[in-house]
Amino acid sequence: MTFLRDSSRLMQLACALPLLCALAACGSGGGEGGGGGTPPVAASSAKAITAYSINGATGTINEPAKTIAVTTPSGTNVTALVAVFTTTGTSVKVGATVQTSGTTANDFTNSVAYTVTAADGSTENYTVTVTSPFLLTGTNFPRHCYQRS
Repeated sequence: MTFLRDSSRLMQLACALPLLCALAACGSGGGEGGGGGTPPVAASSAKAITAYSINGATGTINEPAKTIAVTTPSGTNVTALVAVFTTTGTSVKVGATVQTSGTTANDFTNSVAYTVTAADGSTENYTVTVTSPFLLTGTNFPRHCYQRS
């Protein structure tokens, strides 16, 4: 009888041992000390503006120079324009203001610096310049252009 009891315990141990080994191999899900699992993925350093337009006018992106040039129709008021853009970064700001594509207005009287932040926290600055050709009317022509002698 003692032999049967001992062999029964031995059988329980034999069945439980693979389960314990499997649990130990799973570890704590990563981190130091291992335990397998999927290694962590490095945060992306991507931080480019890949498309840019204002009022339907497509911007010309010079990636090496980090500049964007947009020419809007003649006479466009450039003091509150909304850009539509695509970025590989996680956020875009002008100064401290977070930019939302198609929503946030900016004054383009002078060049505007956009800061794109990547997932890894690195940043890249793009300078956007908007040109709107001057609209000449009968009241703002230089006098010598229309005055007869």
